[in-house]
Amino acid sequence: MNLKEQEIDVKDIDHLGIIAGIMDEMDLVGLIDQLIPPHSLEKISVGIAVKAMVLNCMGFLTSPFYLFSQFFEGKAVEHLLGEGIKAEHLNESRLGRTLDEIFKYGVSQLFVQIVMVAVKVFGVEITSGHADTTSLSVEGEYKDGVLREAEEEEGEEGEKGEKGDKAEEDDGLKPIKVKEGYSRDHRPDLKQIMMGLVTNGAEGIPLMMAVRDGNEADGKHLHWIMKQFIKLWDGNQMNFFVMDSAGYTPDNVKTDWGMMNWIVRVPATIKEAKKWLQGSKEQEFVEDQNDKRYKLLSVTSDYLGITQRWFIVQSEPRRKEDLKKLERDIAKEKERKLKEFAQATKKGFACEEDASAAVNQFKKKLKFHEVKALETIEKPFYSHPGRPKAGEEPQGYYYYPQITLEQSEALILPYKNQTGRFILATNHLDPEMLSPFQALSFYKEQQGTERGFRFIKDPLFFASSVFLKSTSRIMALAFIMALSLLVYSLGQRKLRMALQQAEASVPNQKGKPTARPTLRWIFQGFQSIHVVLIDGVKSLIKLTEFQRLVLRFLGSHCQKYYCLS
Repeated sequence: MNLKEQEIDVKDIDHLGIIAGIMDEMDLVGLIDQLIPPHSLEKISVGIAVKAMVLNCMGFLTSPFYLFSQFFEGKAVEHLLGEGIKAEHLNESRLGRTLDEIFKYGVSQLFVQIVMVAVKVFGVEITSGHADTTSLSVEGEYKDGVLREAEEEEGEEGEKGEKGDKAEEDDGLKPIKVKEGYSRDHRPDLKQIMMGLVTNGAEGIPLMMAVRDGNEADGKHLHWIMKQFIKLWDGNQMNFFVMDSAGYTPDNVKTDWGMMNWIVRVPATIKEAKKWLQGSKEQEFVEDQNDKRYKLLSVTSDYLGITQRWFIVQSEPRRKEDLKKLERDIAKEKERKLKEFAQATKKGFACEEDASAAVNQFKKKLKFHEVKALETIEKPFYSHPGRPKAGEEPQGYYYYPQITLEQSEALILPYKNQTGRFILATNHLDPEMLSPFQALSFYKEQQGTERGFRFIKDPLFFASSVFLKSTSRIMALAFIMALSLLVYSLGQRKLRMALQQAEASVPNQKGKPTARPTLRWIFQGFQSIHVVLIDGVKSLIKLTEFQRLVLRFLGSHCQKYYCLS
């Protein structure tokens, strides 16, 4: 009896079904294909290509992002992206054309339009927008927007990609310049681009992304982001824009942002800020009843001719750290200044008046100390080298000032007062609508944006492997990075909210129950999952108890990729 031999094929899916499910829930492919209609000659649309790139970004690769088609070898491509789509369709050429289409549409515009749909689908409430910037290092030598090594082979495609040069720079449609600048990556040897994000605060869900020149100042970058966000955002009205001290510039403070209010940290270097930080008395502060680690003092300021409320914040945890640092700075100053004085006076002075004048000049350079026990040593010199003869009169005398330094409590006191303190400013003048404690609560949520940048720069996701032919494509790749953050943030939020509503939990890395797992940990628990095809028919994926538990809370869009029966 001859049995027909069955054709069995095994494809990887791992955690990619979760990512695909989150994108499906917001109908990412349909939305992008509506905004950037598919070309009749393309085998896969821009929407499908973008979905594939996000899967690539969060695929736990051990090779860079630009090895695009290799990533999908052995993956369940049709299962994840649609019938008839093969790994070979997702090649470097298709990737490049997709990035070009994204750039032509406008990376910030496209991102905001996707977000406005996504936040409605997932029920995200937006009360504040938190803006911040970072730098992304770029490998390769770029010249006039094109990678130098690729100039000859770029040809017509390169020229096509640079048409944005004629577009309005104000709309973000002009290719940025890869430049040297202050590197947050601590890679001054590499050129860079600047990336900005606006998130919804504590949840860290990105609302807008922007890419600017590598040497653009943070204040100018933040001004552009605020201006573009107000122009593009058509979602529910936010209450506040929140920024760090880089956003406290004359342009930002003086600009009328319409209905948008801001809460910005004031640079401690401003003269008026120093006055409040160093001169405010402890008893003037009011304790935050919701978080007793903080005390606040509210004052009115007309800095830059704009009436504002300033909230001087005193943080007890930070105060302890600042006091330790102050003690180290005081000790370092004494050691450093004594060495400087010895070096400056080692040759002596021709008269006591000159020696005294040098000491007086030295006193002006002291920050924490005062001169004590001043003494001047008189040493003779002769007209010839060597030991003088007995009874020989010296030609003259050199005068060597000797000092000791002691800490000055009067000088140190203002710096002690300043420890643990910072200032928040707002143009919202109604204390009934915004209390100092509410402003502080908004500002604390700024860490959500910082977490977003850490996600984008994390080599585990390989979203930051920026190595492309033109700066316009780099801008489009930054869009993919931010989109990956959006998908990740929404997926994590969805899971946590479902667990909270059900009063349920999942085991964490140590096997203990948690209702706030990170999606990264969930991804780890979904490794080594395969789709089995027998004679072309998908077979049931075998899931662990942990995986089935998680899928219960992620919903039907994710479940469909794993539950085939």
